[in-house]
Formats: sequence, C-alpha cells, structure tokens
Amino acid sequence: MSSSELVSVVVPVYNSARYLTDSLCSVAGQTYRYLDIVVVDDGSTDGSAEICDEFASKDDRFKVIHQENKGPSEARNMGLSHCQGEWICFLDSDDVMRPNMIERLHDVASQGYKLAMCSYSTVSDQDDIEGAALSVTHATVFNEFSVDRCLDEFVTGWPNENFDTRFKHGVLWNKIYHSSLLKGINFDVSLKRHVDQPFCMEALIRTDKVAVIQEKLYLYYIRSGSVSHPVMADLRSDYLRSSLLMFERLRTYRENDWRPFLRQLYRYILIKNNDTRNMPGRAESRAALYSLIDRTKRDYLTSSCIPLFERLGFFMMWAFPPLFSLLLKVWLKVNDKDSRDSRDI
Repeated sequence: MSSSELVSVVVPVYNSARYLTDSLCSVAGQTYRYLDIVVVDDGSTDGSAEICDEFASKDDRFKVIHQENKGPSEARNMGLSHCQGEWICFLDSDDVMRPNMIERLHDVASQGYKLAMCSYSTVSDQDDIEGAALSVTHATVFNEFSVDRCLDEFVTGWPNENFDTRFKHGVLWNKIYHSSLLKGINFDVSLKRHVDQPFCMEALIRTDKVAVIQEKLYLYYIRSGSVSHPVMADLRSDYLRSSLLMFERLRTYRENDWRPFLRQLYRYILIKNNDTRNMPGRAESRAALYSLIDRTKRDYLTSSCIPLFERLGFFMMWAFPPLFSLLLKVWLKVNDKDSRDSRDI
C-alpha cells in the first residue's frame, strides 16, 4: 500500500452509545480497506468509550483516544492531529456511511483533486427524507466544479436561499480532503454548533477545483434527543460568530466574494433579528450580533454592490427599530402575496 492510498477517518464521540455501533460498523465495513480510523471519545459517560475500545480490540485500523469532555471542536482537532493518511474524511458518531462511500470519493479525488464531495440522504426517526442530489449538468461519473462556483453556491445560498446546495458545501462529512489542504486549519473551539462551515469554507478557498459525485453516499440522521443533533433553544450566538469567521476568511482570501455573503448575512439580520435593541434570546447572542455588526457595518454600508434600499433598511433598523419592524411586516406580507400570485399563474 502506498502512502497515497491510506485514508484517515475522524470520528468524534460523545454519549452516542445508542447509535455508535451502527456508525462504527459503517466505516469498518467500507469496501475501501486502507483506513486509519481515529475515534476520539470526548469524555463519554454512557458506555460509548467501551464500544470504541471493543472495536479497536478487534480491528487494528481503529485508534481510540480518550479525553475529558472538551466539546466537538477540540475532539475533531485532536483527531486531526493523529491522522496518518494522505486523505481525510469525517464521520459523525450517530450517522452512517454507505459501504462504498470512501472508495468512490477516493477514486474520484485521486484523478487530480484535493477535495471531492458527494450527496447525502437525511433520515429522521420517523421516515426517510431524500436529500436533493447535487446539481449536475449531464450524467457522468462525477462533475468538476470550479471553486468560484462552489463559493458562489455556498455564499449566495447563505443563510436562507438554496439551502440544500449550500448545506452540502458547508458540512464536513460528505467530503474527502487531501491532507495538505488541511494543514494549519483547526476547528474553532469557541463554537459548539455551526462549526463545520468556517472549516469547509477555508478548505474550499485553498483549492482550485472540486470533484462532485451525484450519488447519495452518506446518511445524515436527525434523531430526537440526540446528543450530536440537539434541539437547542438558541443557536443564534454560534451562528453569528461562525458567520463572522466566514466573512473574515472571505475578505482575507478573495477580494470580491465577501460582498454577496455579507449581503445575505445582513438580509438575515434584517428579517430575523430586526429589532436588535430588544433582540430575544441570551445576552451572549446579543453580544455576538453587536460584535458582528461592529466589525462589518462599514464594509456593508460602503459597498456599492449592495442595493441602496437594503443599506438604508439596516440604518433604519438600527436607528428606528419600531418603525422598521412595522415596515418590514408590510414588506414581507406584500412579498408573500406576490409569491402566491406568481404560483397561481
């Protein structure tokens, strides 16, 4: 086996014993056999640690690291630091890989790419919800996307439009990365949620083209009561801080790409968080919002690429929140009516 054939798979684990065996079996049973499986037990207390050790005792491709609970970002960083493979994949501990996922990704990536990605299926506790396949222009084994196209879909689909397309660019687990692409990239340990997106964006920026497979090779589970996919009352703080990290990465690496991203971000602020002075939620969410606005408002207000009425809307939101809230309700109602009328034609 040459060094270019070894694929490392990073699996962070925290109290997922109920689903962990299926998850680890899915990677152990891959048709691609040259694997370095790095499992990081992040202080589990439900028997997950014992399941990890049992797999390692039976399969020498498994390497288990036990640490005190530090969160998913530190667990993934620990896993990355122990990877031996030239290629790297990620698996969440309550999700499942299709048996040929790594083989397909590796075969495609080996044809001159540092990043390859596939589609996925979303599975709930009640039923299967088929994830929309990534768009392809014609039926081939895979398609080559320029990074500009990927960033455009990532950026313009954030946070509300073209969710399925943007989501696939911004998650860890549907991709294979060449190890050289990830040197110096770490997961931000201050984030508990919305961790994937800044990491994926920086990886995208570092390459020049991406191989895209249409097949749905990953099963992304949304489970009620799951530790890995918790229902949280307020994710706004991490969302806003993650968005700020992405904006600053875009502004650093690519001169023009940050403008549509910033426009989408402020549209989210305008529509979802219009009364910033009385913003619902925790104090940390308000602090994250004010930090984001403080560090980006000059870029936003002075960008000629963003329509003037949107920039005026932000100013009104900030200076006259009650009036802005009223006008926004009217605007949303009119747009909703226009949308219904167009569907009736």
